Amino acid sequence: MENINILDQSQFFTQFLNLNTTFRLWEETITRIKDPSNFSPFSYSNKREKTGKLHFAITTQITEKLVGISNDSIKQYKVPWELIREETLRDQRYAVFVGWGDPLSGDNLEIFEGKEIMVKLDYILVLYMKLQNRWPEDYKIEYLQRIIGLENVLE
Repeated sequence: MENINILDQSQFFTQFLNLNTTFRLWEETITRIKDPSNFSPFSYSNKREKTGKLHFAITTQITEKLVGISNDSIKQYKVPWELIREETLRDQRYAVFVGWGDPLSGDNLEIFEGKEIMVKLDYILVLYMKLQNRWPEDYKIEYLQRIIGLENVLE
């Protein structure tokens, strides 16, 4: 866990989450190839299947300083962060998010590509409950353990 910035409660709920923050939850799909010797990405014989696993991403306006890239706390970037795993550090459980970056955007977002940040798992659960209260059909309680990075959340 080298060079992963840990956001405290205030940083997460007042700086990372802000008026420009959006959330996305989607089901993972895979492509089953019937005949690998005759593979074509456009073939109708390929079958897309859902895995039952869910991805959770937060897109938000952030600064380089907030995520530990530099001391610049002025310029803001709109960056997607995907929840990828849970880690334990000094008996505390954390959710780890990875930045997607976007070298084609022209906004220097590639500096966030692969950058990881950690947030206490409790904060993510509070956030999820707020999302569930606001959009109960999109953020169902039973989805929690299907989200990549939250599989062991109820243990």
